[in-house]
Amino acid sequence: MNNNSGGVMYNFTYRYDVDGMRALAVLLVMLCHAGLSFASGGYVGVDIFFTISGFVVTSIIAKQIESGQFSILAFYAKRAKRLMPSLLVVCFFVVLVSVLFATPDRLYANIKNIASIFVFLSNYYQANNVGYFAAEADEVPLLHIWSLSVEEQFYLFLPLALYLAIRFFGRHVVSFMAAVFTASLAWAVFSLSRDVGGAYFSFFGRVYEFVPGVMLALLNVHGRLLARKSVVNDMAMFFGLACLAFCVLSFDKNTPFPGLYALLPVFSAALCICVAPGSLVVKNIFTSRIMTHLGRLSYCLYLWHWPVYFLLRRFDIAIPVFVISGFVVSYLLAYITYRFVETPLRYMVMPNIRAILVFLGSPLLLSMVLLLVAKSTNEMSFLYPNQMKKLYDSAKSTVWDLPRAEKCWGKTEVTDPQLCNVGAPLQQAKQKGFLWGDSHAYQMIEFVDRIGKDHGIAVQDATYSTCPPLREMAVLPGDIALRETDKVCARRNKKIMHYLLSHPEINIVYLSAAWSAYNNVDSNLPGPHGFVRDEFAARLADTVGSLVKTGKQVVLFNDIPYMPKRLVNCDLYNNLYFPHRKECSFSLKESIAGYDEFMPVLNDLVGKFPHVQVLDTYHALCKSGQCALSLNGVPLYRNGDYGHLNLNGSRVLYDQYLKRSLN
Repeated sequence: MNNNSGGVMYNFTYRYDVDGMRALAVLLVMLCHAGLSFASGGYVGVDIFFTISGFVVTSIIAKQIESGQFSILAFYAKRAKRLMPSLLVVCFFVVLVSVLFATPDRLYANIKNIASIFVFLSNYYQANNVGYFAAEADEVPLLHIWSLSVEEQFYLFLPLALYLAIRFFGRHVVSFMAAVFTASLAWAVFSLSRDVGGAYFSFFGRVYEFVPGVMLALLNVHGRLLARKSVVNDMAMFFGLACLAFCVLSFDKNTPFPGLYALLPVFSAALCICVAPGSLVVKNIFTSRIMTHLGRLSYCLYLWHWPVYFLLRRFDIAIPVFVISGFVVSYLLAYITYRFVETPLRYMVMPNIRAILVFLGSPLLLSMVLLLVAKSTNEMSFLYPNQMKKLYDSAKSTVWDLPRAEKCWGKTEVTDPQLCNVGAPLQQAKQKGFLWGDSHAYQMIEFVDRIGKDHGIAVQDATYSTCPPLREMAVLPGDIALRETDKVCARRNKKIMHYLLSHPEINIVYLSAAWSAYNNVDSNLPGPHGFVRDEFAARLADTVGSLVKTGKQVVLFNDIPYMPKRLVNCDLYNNLYFPHRKECSFSLKESIAGYDEFMPVLNDLVGKFPHVQVLDTYHALCKSGQCALSLNGVPLYRNGDYGHLNLNGSRVLYDQYLKRSLN
């Protein structure tokens, strides 16, 4: 690519302070990911990285374009040699750790993630499979690679965009980049209002974070970006660092991000880049030996820290030891990788096309082969101990895997009583019932089937994910991510309520839900589903009252205890090659189901309305206040889940309930 637009010459020389800023960025991310509350906003380190990348890469490309020396093949070859070898090593480590310390489904998910990584689409994979701040994020050892995919997508488009911008806009190229910045920011804000997860991982919704760095590089005529030494530059740099500190200390997982909030860390990073050459004192922090050393290791540190944290969490290490050991192990692995993988391969002399084939094509081919093997071998379960495989097969089997689920679960319309009926056969039933609720209702389907058979009740079921059995949903909107589901739920529930009221032959209505997910007892602010304090209780009372008024009996299930999240898959982990040896039981006091908050609501309904009953399924799997996670050596809870039963748990719940009732 040659350019004769007559623009300025661009120059870029190594800047120690930029490496120091890379060190700051990766340290902030590591502190945040270690779970330290004072660094809850440390994830802005990624935004700092984006701004730095925009500055450094643009400085290099722009100079070469201006001088007519730019080669797009050389650019991609250099990026491939720089990024791919260390990434491949970390991915291999994750596969190994998954076999030794995780379950087959997690191994398979990690392999799918690896395949997405090497086609530069990890950010979209994460958006479709797990949220960055979701509870299950700790179980995704390559979650953090989403940002690398965003950078790779940026590198893919940047050379052509710069070439065309410099060629056609000349000295107005900065104005063009400002337009790109505005469009990207507008898209980020719009996306955030529609889909929080999608907005967080969106490429175009992150482009504006690179653009300030790009614009600084384009304005850096002959490398003289505010190069005159002045205390004003120190004050400006101190202000930028203070703004970054504010972000780290005040932002958290509830901060709407990226959008407008990301402007503060982005512009703060850009300000520091801009004024650092003219700083008298503050710059010395970033040009110190330790900061520049960590800056050179920053890529490898970023790659290693999250898989290391993932592994250490398996050992239930206390926070201080966890943080220290996480930093030490991450540093050692990063240094070894930088010294023996990144550095020698980065500077290896090789034709550009061969480098692209070797460093881009080979990892892609390897990941695809691995994915095909995993897909065709039941998630590569052959790599696991036999006892663990048996337990895993039992744990992952649920009522949702039975053929009837496809016909009856998650339907937006009222289900067909001929297709979706359990208990006594319709023609022989003494009574007719109806099961209404969310996934915690559907996991009771085997329980309800046994009740129906024992008492001659034919029970029609209509259940839907995250949809409580209410005639009216909350007045105020809840979390953005749940609003569309809540709207569907509200429309669906109106249909179900009308169906129940217009069918007097249905004389028993069974209601079940994850009550604590909707019951807000703490705040007048809307909860996840929009309910303010005591609103859910009022809505449930209204629903039950309307049903009772028409002569129906209402039976409420009081859910099941939720295990502490540290015990998820406990029986499976105890049968790995390196077993955890945990006690797979928990006290009812440890349950995170919110029993003490929702049970008074259910008891109030029993006292307020006739013909209302609560079935105590909550204590059925527990004895003397202690709840086991397995029965006769077989897991009761669903694989990877703290609050849903597997098929075995659903089937034994009724027998355990009867035993407890008799006692």
